Amino acid sequence: MKRTIATIAAAAVLLTGCSSGAATSTADSSLSAENSSLAEENSRLQDENADLNSQIDSLREEVDRLNSEAEKTETAVTASTTAATTTTVRTEATTQTTRATTSKPQTEAPRTDLATMGEMNALSSAKSYLDVMAFSYSGLIKQLEFEGFSHSEAVYGADHCGADWNEQAAKSARSYIEIMSFSRSGLIDQLEFEGFTSSQAEYGASAVGY
Repeated sequence: MKRTIATIAAAAVLLTGCSSGAATSTADSSLSAENSSLAEENSRLQDENADLNSQIDSLREEVDRLNSEAEKTETAVTASTTAATTTTVRTEATTQTTRATTSKPQTEAPRTDLATMGEMNALSSAKSYLDVMAFSYSGLIKQLEFEGFSHSEAVYGADHCGADWNEQAAKSARSYIEIMSFSRSGLIDQLEFEGFTSSQAEYGASAVGY
C-alpha cells in the first residue's frame, strides 16, 4: 500500500514537472517571436530614418542652390542698374562731349596751395566717383558739373584725380561685358559714347579680350 502511494506521488511530481516545462517552452517561444517582431520593426524604422535624412540633405542642397542663384541674380541686377544710371547721367549735356575729350593718360599731382574750396571739393568728389565706377575724362567732368560744380572746378577735379583714362576704359569695358554681350565694334562705340577717346575705347576692348 505504501509503495502504491509512493508511486502515485512520484507520477504526480513527474506530470507537474512536464507541465511546467511545457509552459516555460511556450513562453520562451512567445518571447522569441516578439523579439523577432521588434527587431524587424526597428530595422524598418532605421530604414525610414535613413530615407528622411537623405531627403533633408537633398532639400538643404536645393536651398543652398536657390540662395546661390538669388545672390547671382541680385549682383547682376545691381550691376545693370548701376550701368543704366551711369549712362543716364552721362547723356546730359551731350553737346559738351567734344569739349573735353583730349586724352590725359596720367594727370598731375594736385596743387593744393593754389586750389579754391570748390576745386578741392570737386577733386574729392571725383576721387569718390572713381572708387565706385569707371569714368572717362569728359564723363567725369560732366558728372561733377551735374552735381553743381562749375566747369573750371570740374576740370580741376578731373585733371588732378590721378586717373589713368586707359585703365578707366578697361574697367568700364569689363563692367559692360559682365552684364550684357557686345561685339568689339559695339563695345568701342559704347565706350566712345561714354566719352572715351577712340584710342582709349580700343584699349578697353583689347583689355577684355577683343
